[in-house]
Amino acid sequence: MAQKKPIGYGSISLLLLLFGFLFNIPLQNDFKISYLLFNILNLDIYSNGDVGIHYPVVASIIFWIPALLIAKKYPNDYGASISYHFSSLLSFLIIFAVVMTTIFS
Repeated sequence: MAQKKPIGYGSISLLLLLFGFLFNIPLQNDFKISYLLFNILNLDIYSNGDVGIHYPVVASIIFWIPALLIAKKYPNDYGASISYHFSSLLSFLIIFAVVMTTIFS
């Protein structure tokens, strides 16, 4: 029988990964938590009017980088492995997209 991984500090990384997704996923009536927060703080959603870098997606890194670090520190906990892989991939893709958008705009 396979051993189940324990729920521990590394499992928090899975929650942070999900919060990063929920931050930008359209909920009921196309409501997005990130848009609400950016509007409350009077910040722009895009870097160039209605185009350019989408700041709320970049702000998801606030959740994904800590998820990556926690998962790396506690790799034997439940959800840490998948969280590590997804958060590292998503963080890399966002950083790459921001760099490419900055270079080619």
